Amino acid sequence: MPENSIHKRNISPHIDWDGKDLFIKLLANPSPIYAVFHREENKSCIHIKGEFEDTNKVIEQTLQRKPDNSLGVILGVAKTQPCDWGNKPENINSANYVKTWGAQEKNIYYFFLFVADLNRLKFIVSYKFCNIVKPSTF
Repeated sequence: MPENSIHKRNISPHIDWDGKDLFIKLLANPSPIYAVFHREENKSCIHIKGEFEDTNKVIEQTLQRKPDNSLGVILGVAKTQPCDWGNKPENINSANYVKTWGAQEKNIYYFFLFVADLNRLKFIVSYKFCNIVKPSTF
């Protein structure tokens, strides 16, 4: 069996880390934000910044603590974080942690939309949008 990066990283294999890395590369987001979210709507979400060396370890530990949750990624690229972020009460979440910049729509600068022909299994084109479009408006 060929060795893959899951075994190299010594992290439990229930996440396809190579697939995650490829997906992030396709998004062309230099600082992705991951979301550990509950499958039910209106449940709180844990956001994890993806620019740190131990990001995968933090994701794994969070999913082990919350086994009913799933892993996702914020598709948008964040605007520049203000210097005073975290100094205001509205920047603090219900668990008393500073909210992750870039996880809310108002923090998003742009996002890439990939259009794929799944019958032919190939990407057709990607678009860069500078405005957030609600899914209900497609």
